[in-house]
Amino acid sequence: MEFVCINELVPKDHLLRKVDQAIDYSFIHPLVKDLCCPDNGRPALDPTLLFKILIDASTLSQNRRRRFNDSDVYQQIFDEIVLQAIKKKLVKGRVLYTDSTHLKASANKNKHHQAVATASAKEFMDELNQAVEEDRRLHGKKPLKPRE
Repeated sequence: MEFVCINELVPKDHLLRKVDQAIDYSFIHPLVKDLCCPDNGRPALDPTLLFKILIDASTLSQNRRRRFNDSDVYQQIFDEIVLQAIKKKLVKGRVLYTDSTHLKASANKNKHHQAVATASAKEFMDELNQAVEEDRRLHGKKPLKPRE
């Protein structure tokens, strides 16, 4: 049997260690206190983990959808983390990565252009959702089910 400590797996100079030292996640707890039940079932994971994991390119969309569906708490937390990262010069905000679940797979990898985003994340997501719905309509597909 072999025991491995997760801290031994992450190099000392890894970007995630720098982010963890630079970002103050303590603001999350007051924002989510009404969304977590303190006395029902097993104890919940520390809510800061949900946002730290996002930085590590993990997909947690189901948890995000279920827990933060009817509030803007998720957006508030995400925005604050991004603002802190920009202030600490960890990110510049010039590159946008998206989940391409609803994008066509026949994209040409050699054809691209760079652009600086001027819209807010919500405006961008609304525009993206409209484009997805239009593409589905043009291809005779049913609209996506609305969120509950």
